[in-house]
Amino acid sequence: MAVGEEIQARHFPVGSGDPIYVVTKAASAEQVRTVLSGVTGVAVVSAPMVEDDEAVLLGELEEDPSSPAAMRTVEQARTAVHRIEGADAQVGGNAAIILDTQEAASRDSEVCCWTP
Repeated sequence: MAVGEEIQARHFPVGSGDPIYVVTKAASAEQVRTVLSGVTGVAVVSAPMVEDDEAVLLGELEEDPSSPAAMRTVEQARTAVHRIEGADAQVGGNAAIILDTQEAASRDSEVCCWTP
């Protein structure tokens, strides 16, 4: 398996198979694409896929989607797209799920009130 991963790494960027997903208002899709393209850690952003008044964009990560660097990229992407007024942009994908799970577990550990 390690040999296969090495071959894949030579031909495909590490984050190409597990992008971040951004759902936004269709009217803001190009602006979101431009802003997302400027986020450090995002290699490439797809053209928006539009249906009705919603759009989805895929952002290829430069780092392993489960890495701390990818988590920072998700945070930066969220900050950047949330600044776009009226876009209602939401950033998801596996890297975002990992980040959100870690943050929720950390918070839960701090507020746990169970005592034996």
